[in-house]
Amino acid sequence: MKISFVTSTLHSGGSERVMALLANSLSERGYDVEIICINKHVVFYPIQENVRISFAEDEVGKSYLKKTKWLRNHIKTEKPDVVIAFMLEVYCMTLFALMGVDIPVISSERIDPHFFGKAKGFMRWVLLRRTTHLVVQTQKIKSFYSKALQKRTTIIPNPVTDKVFSLSPAVKEDRLIAVGRLAYQKNYPMMFEAFKRLMDVFPSYSLVIYGDGPRRQSLQLIIENLQLKDRVVLAGKTEKVIEEMNKSRAFLMTSDFEGMSNAMLEALCVGLPIITTEVSGARDLVEDGVNGFVTKQRDVEEFTKAIRKVLSDKELMERMEADNKNKAKEYQKDHIVDQWESLIHQIVKNHVRNLWRHR
Repeated sequence: MKISFVTSTLHSGGSERVMALLANSLSERGYDVEIICINKHVVFYPIQENVRISFAEDEVGKSYLKKTKWLRNHIKTEKPDVVIAFMLEVYCMTLFALMGVDIPVISSERIDPHFFGKAKGFMRWVLLRRTTHLVVQTQKIKSFYSKALQKRTTIIPNPVTDKVFSLSPAVKEDRLIAVGRLAYQKNYPMMFEAFKRLMDVFPSYSLVIYGDGPRRQSLQLIIENLQLKDRVVLAGKTEKVIEEMNKSRAFLMTSDFEGMSNAMLEALCVGLPIITTEVSGARDLVEDGVNGFVTKQRDVEEFTKAIRKVLSDKELMERMEADNKNKAKEYQKDHIVDQWESLIHQIVKNHVRNLWRHR
């Protein structure tokens, strides 16, 4: 079977990591796999040699219309059995480009659609009617769509890399860890404020944030203004984020919106107690008081109380760690790839059956 994935780029994002993992895994299982990148020629994640990668921008430049036309011609030439497009802008382009082309398209939403603007909402509303199937990560995202679309929507959570399940026990450091792009949606100033309220109560603790992004300078200024320079570190990108989690005490997230956070999933599988705002996926992963706490968005007081509860109760922290490690099996790579593989076979089988019916 021939499978074409379509993405914006293969830079260091959560969606790109999942696509790279799926492409590699399906290739290992004997499928003919290609990844089509619409934009920049960037490959951050390791891709197996037998997975072909094509770059639309290298072929026709930056023009949206030229890339759309190139994508249509490329798919018609390659004739994959199924096309899988990740992220709103990409699956909308793909669905538009493949109008009249008799190849099934699986669209994958990777972020909470409640927070898209009207223009993107209208674009999604128009074009998702044409998708063969939709894959989302959480029940909250699925419930956003119409009942008609929900009937052809499947929930598949993100997989976690095998590295998580082969970690050796690490010596814990008194630190909290956060992982994510330094962007507005992550609301790091709220995290800094919560930590400031607790820094005297837990004087041995630090807060370390891994990731990079457009708000780095402004966030560093906030850290300095709050006199947290010696306790809060913007550590940048790292390829050893799992190992860094393994040395930490708890995972924090203050985002205003997410799809399903890969970082939160990885923290769960490492065994960290999770304190997060109520983003999409949080309730799927975290049960209050059992393996972490879910707080209201932008409620710094509630978020601070949750951190205090975890750090002040060693037995609670240990119970949360054990509960998360038990949950981790649900997100092992092979288990998630099995779900994708089953869906792909179902979509292709139904498409072939429909072709025969119309002959």
